[in-house]
Amino acid sequence: MALIFLALAGFYSLDHREESLAAVPSEVPLFSRPSGYYEDGFQLVLSTVVPGAKIRYTLDGASPTAETGVLYTAPIRLSSDTPAVTVVRARVEPPDAAPGPVATASYFVGVTAELPLLSLVIDPADMWDAERGIYTHIEERGVEWERPVDLTFVDEDRSQSFQVAAGVRLHGEWTRRFEKKSLRLYFRSKYGAAQLTYPLFPGNEVTTFDRLVLHNGGNDSTQPEVNWTLLRNALITELAFAMGTNAAYTRPVLLFINGQPWGIYQLRERIDEQFLADHYGIEEADILDSPANQWVSNTVAGDREHWEQLLSYVKSHDLRDPTAYADVAAQVDLANLIDYTLLQLYSGNVDWPEHNVNQFRARHAGGRWQWIVWDNDYSFGLNLPAYLGFEGDIVTLDLVQKLFEEDHAATAGEDTLLIRKLFENPDFRQRFLQRAAELLNTTFAAEAVAPRLERLVAALAPDIDYELARWGSSVHWALSVEGMRDYVHRRPDALRAHLVTAFDLPGTVECIFAPPDVGEGSVAVAGRVLEELPWTGVYFRGIPIELQAVPAPGYRFVGWKGPEGEAPLLTPPLAGECAFTPSFEPLSPDLPWAGDVTFTAYQADDTAGIEGDWFEVRVERCGGIDLRGWRLTDNDRKDATDEGSLFLADVPALAAVPCGTTLHVIATRSAANDARYPQDDLAAWDRSLLLYIGNGHLIEGHDAWFDLGVQDNLAVLAPGPTASYTDDVGIAFISTHPLVTAASFGVLSDGVKGTAP
Repeated sequence: MALIFLALAGFYSLDHREESLAAVPSEVPLFSRPSGYYEDGFQLVLSTVVPGAKIRYTLDGASPTAETGVLYTAPIRLSSDTPAVTVVRARVEPPDAAPGPVATASYFVGVTAELPLLSLVIDPADMWDAERGIYTHIEERGVEWERPVDLTFVDEDRSQSFQVAAGVRLHGEWTRRFEKKSLRLYFRSKYGAAQLTYPLFPGNEVTTFDRLVLHNGGNDSTQPEVNWTLLRNALITELAFAMGTNAAYTRPVLLFINGQPWGIYQLRERIDEQFLADHYGIEEADILDSPANQWVSNTVAGDREHWEQLLSYVKSHDLRDPTAYADVAAQVDLANLIDYTLLQLYSGNVDWPEHNVNQFRARHAGGRWQWIVWDNDYSFGLNLPAYLGFEGDIVTLDLVQKLFEEDHAATAGEDTLLIRKLFENPDFRQRFLQRAAELLNTTFAAEAVAPRLERLVAALAPDIDYELARWGSSVHWALSVEGMRDYVHRRPDALRAHLVTAFDLPGTVECIFAPPDVGEGSVAVAGRVLEELPWTGVYFRGIPIELQAVPAPGYRFVGWKGPEGEAPLLTPPLAGECAFTPSFEPLSPDLPWAGDVTFTAYQADDTAGIEGDWFEVRVERCGGIDLRGWRLTDNDRKDATDEGSLFLADVPALAAVPCGTTLHVIATRSAANDARYPQDDLAAWDRSLLLYIGNGHLIEGHDAWFDLGVQDNLAVLAPGPTASYTDDVGIAFISTHPLVTAASFGVLSDGVKGTAP
């Protein structure tokens, strides 16, 4: 067990190194209060049910012995007059037996702080001893240098907490030399529970953890003469999530070690095999850390064989050749690489690309390399050391030129080899610059980043004195934060200028997207619907943008006001003036509209109820609708026929389905479903229809591979005027696939914006 309960109340945890609780249940000391947060002081009572036994305790984290422990004779007073964290370790000494197991509790009494609280209790010798202390042997690694600890966590609202036994090691490379060190936490059965189960990170569906990292802030911590803020990694993580790219969850905590304030740390997920399994369903992976760096390269999992083969291929092939480019695209997630690279460029991460490059691929046919954001602390205007030879305005630091360099000392140019070769391909260059323009107008725009920064500042500001009291600083934190604010406001224009220079572009242009008549529709740029018009963005001259008219339900697109023509999807090259206004007109009420049917439920590979895939849609059209011939598909594009479609049969019951009727669609054949659904329910009197794929009213036709996955999409389409799927009318769309959107699928032009299930 990870937690030891007193009267099922979770009062303390045990040290499992010495004795088994099951072997000596009566020899556990009893604590009158559980670990946790207390506004008011109290008298802590220790007791035992063993007749004639003594109790020894310590308040410094050491295991109590006859030499180190205090003999318990009276309640221990914990006062709120002097707010503190008190750690109590106690054990029972029976009169005729060896001492019992050590029990530990942490009490946050009157602590005035806003951040979550974390107490780490460790035997001081495990930290400082000349022979076995992890803080005195900073270069040692591995399980031999893992030490047992007791952890107590209290959330911000002080109402939720947990206590668990774990192991701890030092974490990091160069920052091991810092006085404030990063730590890695391990949850193992030898300490208690094999995993920690707790909703540690808001927004993270993963709640079970094998390992966690207590990150010191890296270079963005209280180092001499450094304009530290402890905000940079957290801000970049937020931006990564906002752009839909890979990152590990993080949150700040106020750490105490053996009751002593240890400053502000970032509690983070660790990138390893379990992380990939939890977040991406990848069971076997190659995970590489800075693979091009000859000094710090590390294979976290798997091996480098596939990566080395890819680099060898890239070196020996001209990626302007479509076949060679396609071969690389089959092995590399290009969208992810582009986003990852642009985030590094925008944030000004000067430690990159030589260091802190984290990448992975699933070890199976078709597994593609992806990159994940981690250790981006040398960014957002952090002071540049003299060895980098930089002088001038740090906001204008040009990292784009580093992508074209081949002479990095630590890497021999291999850190930029892949993207340098990809830039040979004009399609990749254009794709890269299109995405750069989009991000600089949205996720990286000052008006988008500044509120994120301010939320992070507001979270740390009340407790920053704990950091200063423990570690000290010659740099004023508020001034460093002001420097980040300045960076956020000026960096987009600087990066645009760097890209114009590096790619020899003719400059930038402001594009104005004007509104149509109220309620008729909108405009999407690069698949992103502009919810408020007019809107102005800055784009690169000569680089096309993807512009799409998006009608509101009940309208259709008729053309652009100006010379652009009647196609709803444009890719103008932006050579001169840049202004676009769409025109729409009402649809005939006899035609199907976007939103006539909506998704209400979705389940892939159900194991709890219905066997396999099922979903539900509801008719929203007033007066009902004719659903005969409508298509339900999980293909990645509207006109594709490679992943599966189901067609609703031409039967009278589907000719006029009333408004408010829910269609329950069971899409997986199985013996259990055959028995459960011997016939379909096509009577809509109760506003409910049921269709099972085995009963003939869901027709597979020539696209017979319908099978929903964990990352998939699903669309409802009404038949168009021809037999071609290309003119089918989009009605509803949902997607859990990061790369399949309403725009890429082909229904955004019908006014279907799509939702997550």
